[in-house]
Amino acid sequence: MYLAITVLSTVIAQPSLLRDPTTVSDSYALESNPAALAFMRGSEFRVLSETPFSSHLANQTTLRGAVIWPSAFALAASSSWLRDSDGGVSLYNGVGSGLRLGQGALGVSWLDGPQGATWRLGYSLRPERWFSASFVAAFPPVDGASEIYDIGLGLRPFASEFFTVASRWRYSSDQGILSDSELPDLETRIEFRPIDGLSLAATSDLNLNLFVELGIGFDVLSMSSGLRVDGDSSKEAWLVDVAITETEHSMGSGESTVIVAEVSGALKERKNGSFFGRSAYRRALATILEDALSSSQAAGLFLKIGQVESGWASAASLRTTLSRIKKSKKSINCYLYDASDISYFIASACDKIWAPRSLLFAVDGLTAESSYFADSLSQAGIEVRVARAGEYKTAPEQFTRTGMSPEQKETISQILDAIYGDLKQAISAGRGLDESTVEELIENGTHTATKALQVGLVDKLIYADETQDALNKQYGRSMKFTKLEDLAAQSSDEWGSPERIAVINVNHQITSGASKRTPFGAVSGASTIIKAIEKARTDSSIRAVVLRIDSPGGDAFASDLIARSVSQLAKVKPVVASFADVAASGGYYVASPAKMIFAEPLTITGSIGAFSLDISLEKLRRSLGVNVDQVQRGSPSQRSSVLIEPSVEERKRAEKEISAIYEQFIQVVARGRKMKPSAVKKVAGGRVWTGRAAKERGLVDRLGGFNDAVQAAYEMSGIPQDRPFSLVTLTDRGQSFVELLQGNVMANEEAVLEGVLRAFSLNPWSRILKSGPTRRIMAQLPYDLRIR
Repeated sequence: MYLAITVLSTVIAQPSLLRDPTTVSDSYALESNPAALAFMRGSEFRVLSETPFSSHLANQTTLRGAVIWPSAFALAASSSWLRDSDGGVSLYNGVGSGLRLGQGALGVSWLDGPQGATWRLGYSLRPERWFSASFVAAFPPVDGASEIYDIGLGLRPFASEFFTVASRWRYSSDQGILSDSELPDLETRIEFRPIDGLSLAATSDLNLNLFVELGIGFDVLSMSSGLRVDGDSSKEAWLVDVAITETEHSMGSGESTVIVAEVSGALKERKNGSFFGRSAYRRALATILEDALSSSQAAGLFLKIGQVESGWASAASLRTTLSRIKKSKKSINCYLYDASDISYFIASACDKIWAPRSLLFAVDGLTAESSYFADSLSQAGIEVRVARAGEYKTAPEQFTRTGMSPEQKETISQILDAIYGDLKQAISAGRGLDESTVEELIENGTHTATKALQVGLVDKLIYADETQDALNKQYGRSMKFTKLEDLAAQSSDEWGSPERIAVINVNHQITSGASKRTPFGAVSGASTIIKAIEKARTDSSIRAVVLRIDSPGGDAFASDLIARSVSQLAKVKPVVASFADVAASGGYYVASPAKMIFAEPLTITGSIGAFSLDISLEKLRRSLGVNVDQVQRGSPSQRSSVLIEPSVEERKRAEKEISAIYEQFIQVVARGRKMKPSAVKKVAGGRVWTGRAAKERGLVDRLGGFNDAVQAAYEMSGIPQDRPFSLVTLTDRGQSFVELLQGNVMANEEAVLEGVLRAFSLNPWSRILKSGPTRRIMAQLPYDLRIR
């Protein structure tokens, strides 16, 4: 928490910790400088109690709240209760707002008080990390009363919050530059913050009226206590402030710590809901761990690995991060609650692997499967007509065949070979076993924990309650253990330009319209994504964009509209695409205009092609004795109903449409990748590649994860290398408290539904149902691939 000390204007009698109008960065800016509301790090809620030393004076309690949006527009409000010695209570309210404009900000506030309401107009300028300035004008309610003007300057000699000094000079319309004591009305604040979460500060004027303050922060909760000693005894008081903020803080002690992290479920990015309605960018577990372990205080890592429900690319990204951590000489231990192929693949990067005696090691190889519905559809009287571009665009085969085509089997075999090869190499390198030995262990199938210990797959068999003693023995009982979720992010209140790198997510099937949740899962809507791209293009504070893709594609028209917007954005700002588990078909389409593309080695990507489906229920209709008659105008080849078998003209039109979309897809990729269309066609045709294979064929620039993509965007952005930046997401909006609860319930329902669909091999149908019109021209992954 940023804990500043300043001088509260004497125009109104509201309790307040002292805040300087030049350096304030919390909701106290409502009273001292409303422009500074726009520099807040996050929304917050505060309770302040002021107890005067004189018993006959009024006790005061103030509630303050502020909400800030990513666009740096802030709203704040306050309510103060003044209880006098007779028990009477007076209530005074205030409101204000601030708007950030590049390196500066403007603000206005209205505050009620015992003498009436006061208006404040404020301006803040923070052009450099070491310098800030402000101007505030206060207009009292009484005719002829003094108007007050404050000018402030602030300095940070070390260009950080470690040490701050600020002075405020005041001019009033009745006394000029002098105070009541005939000395210049000048006050100076000095603040020292040796570690994040702890601050010491003092403020004094030329009359040596003093205010001292101590502040500490724990996670999102912070507390401050201040003592005011003044020549005017009526102003002497003890103040206590408690705040809940979106900015995390930690009381660092300088001691070494072992970070404890859970590894289970999805490993990728996800939205972070907020009570205040703001959404911070929640990074993948691999990225969070890499940042956390970069601290010199992090002595090691202890992972609790459960059932992983993620793609192999995300698992490989996490394993790569663990390998980097090992190279920094920090030990990694893990405890297995699950020992499937993908869970053990991650665990093999650890120095020591522990497991309970009852665990079965199901490191037994990989299987890829797809479901086929031709027979069931035929029995139901349903016919599916397909038009496709690319012999490897095999997605519709699930509805027209009873098994894999040679093309699909070839592609899946290549993907399995790549994953299986990486699995063997990872276990071999991590456990010090010959690759031939690893392959033999896998082919022998599931092992008991005792057998796994004998062959070297695990180091120790212990139960979970015994792990703490084992860790104490390794590190010493004085070692501190910190949960990853409790490890506070380092706060950043650096002055200077608010330069940002934006993240735009395309995380689901691509459709037209807005992003939304459906009964069959979430979708990435073109209108939502394009709106975010336009925001990134026009917002001068956004210097570069990372397009984060984890999508199998979807609607070809929607994908083309997004790709066009990405192309327009790339003309004015660096755009770096980062692929997670899947960036196929439409997912690749939207990323192809980016200036640089990163993929994980095992990302499923490519699938450059298109197809359409026509569903005919004519046989089913006739079997039920239902007749259909039509009257038409216009082209007789225009499809009118699923109840009538498509004509030859309709089929020709579908093929023509698909060919046109395919050629458009080829041209977009060729322009974006700076390849000849003929070269693109050689790797297109609906073929699916791993990220490693895609790089060899020019479809990807570099192999790497999200952090690598952000670093590349930073280097291309033109932001000075010594200047920090913030990472913001534009496609996800924050959630209110009610929406957060509803969203969690919906997410649980979707997880259950997805499990049911997968159990009955119906996932392809959910994708079709999310797609829209009867004839669906799709740029989508060729199959619902399950690798386990």
